[in-house]
Amino acid sequence: IKIAGNKNPNRDKYMTSDQAQAFIDMVHGDVLQNIITMALMYGLRREELLGLSIHDLNRAKKTLHIHRTVANDVGMQELTKTDYSNRY
Repeated sequence: IKIAGNKNPNRDKYMTSDQAQAFIDMVHGDVLQNIITMALMYGLRREELLGLSIHDLNRAKKTLHIHRTVANDVGMQELTKTDYSNRY
């Protein structure tokens, strides 16, 4: 999304809770609804979301392990860029 009048295009932008709820309502019933909701609720970056596999979900412990990313120019990477990004 391009924001008009944005003086620093590299600065992170965040949705308000009302905006996030409106977005979830908008995708209700879409095949990607659960993925979009998960990305919003857990603050996943696009590259982190694309790096997930079924093996990253532990239903018994109720955890999701974020430890890989997918970048357009290099494909799957085994590690996130920083240790902070590697999280449960």
